Amino acid sequence: PLDRASPRQPRPLSYADFSRRAGFASRAFIRDVIHGRKSVSLESAQRIARALRLRGAWREYFFALLGEALAVDGSL
Repeated sequence: PLDRASPRQPRPLSYADFSRRAGFASRAFIRDVIHGRKSVSLESAQRIARALRLRGAWREYFFALLGEALAVDGSL
């Protein structure tokens, strides 16, 4: 048998974990956004971008996508 240690897999991030990381009071907020039950305000989008640690072009792209959603249906 090989005595090599297998690389440790990171634990998947749950919706509740991510909601907490982004500073939302509701543990279900991110899940509800993903499933179309809640919309995202500019403040919420900024929290999400910070929690994802988006910088530079990635942050700009994220907000451009949100801007497109706003233009299409009138809400983020």
